[in-house]
Amino acid sequence: MPRRPTLLTGLAAAVALGVAAPAALAGPDRSAAERPPAHAAAKAAAAERAALAAERRAARAERRAARRAGVNVRVRACVIADAAQAGRAEDLVTSAGLRVLAANAHARRAGLRRGTEFTAVLDGTSIRLVGAARRQDGTRVRLPRLGTFDDLDRGDVVTLGTRVSRTPKGQPVMQWDAFGAWRAAADRGPVRPRICPDPPAEPVPAA
Repeated sequence: MPRRPTLLTGLAAAVALGVAAPAALAGPDRSAAERPPAHAAAKAAAAERAALAAERRAARAERRAARRAGVNVRVRACVIADAAQAGRAEDLVTSAGLRVLAANAHARRAGLRRGTEFTAVLDGTSIRLVGAARRQDGTRVRLPRLGTFDDLDRGDVVTLGTRVSRTPKGQPVMQWDAFGAWRAAADRGPVRPRICPDPPAEPVPAA
């Protein structure tokens, strides 16, 4: 007569089956070299973001260093001679005749005091049209904000700006004729006809 399994033997068999079943369902174990790295895409994206952030910080540091090394020169002036180009075809120079109405301290040190007449070089200058400079006579059509040197007409009021290197102590201040081309100009149109007449007021002859 066969012997019946005892309770202890049945429990041991059940435990063995419970342990073997998950291992069989999991499939063959792969080595660490065969498995793809965890979160590889996320790590690559994080590294790319960190590199971009470092580039932005370096660019900001360069801009701060440039600001510390230079000064802003700003002048408001009347156009007393229309802007034009002169010179040979391969070496054209764009310029306009101006008379200073107001200037900041750096411009005054460079010789651009009120009433000074000078020739501003406008090669590559960014020219913006503001207010009355965008109006067209007899129409409601407004000109684009970005203009050219042709828009600088006699009698207009313009604001010029550029940035020059700071003069070291003990050396003479750079004068305006050494600035080269101005960086930006804002043409406001003929907003001061009494101060910037077009044509210029004729001198009164002496009695």
